[in-house]
Amino acid sequence: MRKLLAGCLALCIPALLTAQTPADSISRTEAIDSVVVTARRPLMVYKQTGNIAVDIEQLKYAPLFAGEKDIFKFLQLLPGVSAGKDGMSGLLVRGGSNDQTLILYDDVPIYNQAHAYGILSIFSGETVQSAEVSKGFISPAYGSRLSALTQIRTREGDRL
Repeated sequence: MRKLLAGCLALCIPALLTAQTPADSISRTEAIDSVVVTARRPLMVYKQTGNIAVDIEQLKYAPLFAGEKDIFKFLQLLPGVSAGKDGMSGLLVRGGSNDQTLILYDDVPIYNQAHAYGILSIFSGETVQSAEVSKGFISPAYGSRLSALTQIRTREGDRL
């Protein structure tokens, strides 16, 4: 009985596995007119993620140290930004270290942004016009910083 079943399956399976297409569909071809495809790419504006423009008016509500406005103490309150060791003035962005954050003060790189072991800032809060922290994509033009780019602009000076 087993031999009969095995023989029947051996004969039936190849017949079932053959392609079941009608003979006329294989030999029939059809010519169509030419088609021209045109498209316009829509103008897309990509928003940079991770860019935070600081509202300088909010700086007056930030915690003060010795009565002095400190832009870096204010930046430490932003999401993804934390203070340096022991609450000092460093900026640790998304787990990076101080040397992985580029700080530009009117397009001049600042390598140490504090005095007295990070207690006193070198920036006067009264002179800051705008501040922006870029935690996402940083252009290669700014160098090999991994963590963030902080740009600080000062106010225009008064003329005599």
